[in-house]
Amino acid sequence: MRSDSALFILMDRLSALGAAAASLGYAMMAAGVFVSVIFRYVFVSPMGWTDEVTRFLLVWCVMLGMAYTLQQGRHIRVTTLVRNFSPRVQRALEFIGDLIALAVLCVFVFKSYQFSAFTKDIGEVSQGSLAIPLWCANLALPIGGCLFVLQYLVKVLRTLMGVSRENEDRAHH
Repeated sequence: MRSDSALFILMDRLSALGAAAASLGYAMMAAGVFVSVIFRYVFVSPMGWTDEVTRFLLVWCVMLGMAYTLQQGRHIRVTTLVRNFSPRVQRALEFIGDLIALAVLCVFVFKSYQFSAFTKDIGEVSQGSLAIPLWCANLALPIGGCLFVLQYLVKVLRTLMGVSRENEDRAHH
């Protein structure tokens, strides 16, 4: 599989799309909070629904942005012990860590899908004034998790092929 395969290109685009949706969500959250503050302190008429929408948007934004963050190599990492090893051992440890993360994420996606389906089946709604069906917010977990799993698969494949993001980025510029 070449580093410019359709899978890699598709995942890069899906991750970028998730990041764009997350960015839009963050902008909507900021606007909603701003309007809420104006209504609360200027018009002395609070809008309770904005807090509810902001909470759900935050979940979606975080979940949709995870794959892009991984793609860009920007997830928080603790490298205190790993950096004391040779570059070859560091790569091996990172690869093992990626496989563990992939396994954990697969369980997360499966369980979060079950949870979303359960909240839909029982008709659970939010406690706020909008009474939003909770499965709508919960669905962010398996969808964002799937994107994250796919991005981790791409990362593992790139590692197996000996292709790093930095080398690809240099080759494209």
